[in-house]
Amino acid sequence: MTEVIVGKVVSSSGRSEASLETALGSRLVYFATEDAQLADTPDPYVLLALLAAMKTGRPLRSVSPVAFGLQGGLAAAQDVLKSFHPYLHRVSVDIAERPVPDKASQVGCFFSGGVDSFYTLLKHRSEITSLILVHGFDFSLDERRLRTRTSEAARDVAATLGMHLIEVETNARAFTDEIGPWGDMCHGAALASVAHALTPQLSKVYIASSYTYADIFPWGSHPLLDRHWSSTAIEIVHDGCEATRVEKVKAIAAHDIALRHLRVCLRTSPEWYNCGKCEKCVRTMLNLELAGALHRCATLPRLDLTRVTRLPASNHGARTFLQENYQAAIATGADPELTEALRQGLSGRYERGIWALLRKAHSATWPQHPQLAEAVDALLHGKLRTGISMLVSATSARIASFFHG
Repeated sequence: MTEVIVGKVVSSSGRSEASLETALGSRLVYFATEDAQLADTPDPYVLLALLAAMKTGRPLRSVSPVAFGLQGGLAAAQDVLKSFHPYLHRVSVDIAERPVPDKASQVGCFFSGGVDSFYTLLKHRSEITSLILVHGFDFSLDERRLRTRTSEAARDVAATLGMHLIEVETNARAFTDEIGPWGDMCHGAALASVAHALTPQLSKVYIASSYTYADIFPWGSHPLLDRHWSSTAIEIVHDGCEATRVEKVKAIAAHDIALRHLRVCLRTSPEWYNCGKCEKCVRTMLNLELAGALHRCATLPRLDLTRVTRLPASNHGARTFLQENYQAAIATGADPELTEALRQGLSGRYERGIWALLRKAHSATWPQHPQLAEAVDALLHGKLRTGISMLVSATSARIASFFHG
């Protein structure tokens, strides 16, 4: 395969799909929804195919034309992606362009139920007409119970705010996972591909930021990158870099609808909406506690200070959020015990020695072996007797399963 080729788009009621021919072979990518009309254009697929072309160094071609403006955006996006990830290749793009005579008028916002998307949604409430909930990005399409609960929450948010909910199912992430890391490189292009699939309804779509202008770094969704996924058919807007996470939580805490349905958890499981234990859950609970709103949040438990002292601060994002909370605690005169727990977290004490080994053990066992992961989690957070008991029980169960299995 000397080129990356976007094949003919096949559309039927509620579904659009196209074959992407890459060095990895032929991959069928689809978008499906019962809530909107889908575009029968190659635009969504070209964005995804560009990532494969840059990874393999092969030219990109589409058998059908894309909207005016997109080809220039792809060239600019390559410059940004190449600067973020030097191992990628700049490639030629041989795609004709088509005029867009009938542009839609509605405005959408990607909505996961998290802090960032709630902030952008409420900030632009008067402009946004549609929420976009994507199935297949944050968690597996097979996680039916979690999908159902997330859908129910999004429907309540949309109804409360007088907006239309568009739920889209796609396997785009399964395609990009073969190309590069979701967070570092691919998720912004994947979100934009969904936006392009909805151009019969939408002319503008907001993507909520993860970081402030002061803290941004090479990331898959970025203010320097997302705007280049736009065309004359649709404008992609990266939004929210002006506010820290502390400020965002304080803003959304004024709205009961946000506290009723907030979903931030990284440890997806059919058993919970938010686990209340992972780094993202705990830092959000800290944000809410500092805003005086944790007790009103229906989706998160009370704060365990032991977990605060052991928050991971080894990567840029986690340390940035931990530092924001520590500074907010000092500025607001928070509970001295909470402030001290944050200081200990920043010290990195629990990033070394046995604690580092326990973190690695937890990463190695979650989510494939949840009982073992829970046992390690108890040990990591100072519950020695409970952790050992859980570890013995989980190990015994696995041995018994092996001999009877």
